[in-house]
Amino acid sequence: MQLLSPKLDVVFKSLFTSADSADILSDFLAAVLDVDVSEINNIEIQNTELLPEFEEQKYSRMDIVLRLKGKLVNIEMQVKKLSDFTERSLFYWARLYARDLEEGDTYRSLNQTISINICDFRMFDCEECHSVFHIAEDTRHEILTDKCRFDFLELPKASTDSRQIKRLRRWLDFFNLKSEEDADMMTRTNDAPINKAVFILKKMSADERMREVARIREKALHDEASYLADARDEGMAQGMAQGMAQGMAQGMAQGMAQGMAQGAIKMLLTLVNDGVLSLDEAARRADMTPDEFQKKADEINI
Repeated sequence: MQLLSPKLDVVFKSLFTSADSADILSDFLAAVLDVDVSEINNIEIQNTELLPEFEEQKYSRMDIVLRLKGKLVNIEMQVKKLSDFTERSLFYWARLYARDLEEGDTYRSLNQTISINICDFRMFDCEECHSVFHIAEDTRHEILTDKCRFDFLELPKASTDSRQIKRLRRWLDFFNLKSEEDADMMTRTNDAPINKAVFILKKMSADERMREVARIREKALHDEASYLADARDEGMAQGMAQGMAQGMAQGMAQGMAQGMAQGAIKMLLTLVNDGVLSLDEAARRADMTPDEFQKKADEINI
């Protein structure tokens, strides 16, 4: 049996949000936050869609959003390295932090909001696989507030960081599983949460419907990468031609940007027409609302 990758977002989300996964989610959170697992209780999985307050704002969807003991936690699995991943993480954190503030509420009522980012790439030039960020004063390193926290887990460093705590390493090793043989070896230890996570992953891997969902999702990711590469190349070619014709650096930059944007819209709409992505998902990937995405597609006469 081919083991589904726990790094694939649909597998990752299903694994940690199923009805019988509360204990493994608690164990993972306790390992990341470095607290006793007894402190992680009454987890409430919430809607991962963050709707914009105003028409011109962006629409967002997170992997896992949960509430526990006055805290809001967003857990993201990111496989591809994006140039704006830091900014996207900050944007998601800010939207989640302000989500529950209603008219008449005081700012003190805002919850501590934690963004946990699991990255399948090297993000920082350091040995540590777990980096924790707060807002702090530059020279005194005084923490401004405990309501802002970012955790980044870099999976490629799982085997090289000698200082990581053991209970976090087990989860990084789990996310890095590639075969059923590796999974069987991992279950030889007397580690109930990890053994249960492996059991659920194997069960999901044997489920025909889940395998099909994972296959479609993997195809969508591959197609998206391919179409984006084509759109980027096409946009660069168009921009260079336009810029050379105009004889101005500004014209070339504008042409490249316009060509790449149009190519990306074409690519995403192709995926929608092929049934790979829904219109909502395509709009989300373009950082637009569905109406904005459709309007932009109509404007470039697709």
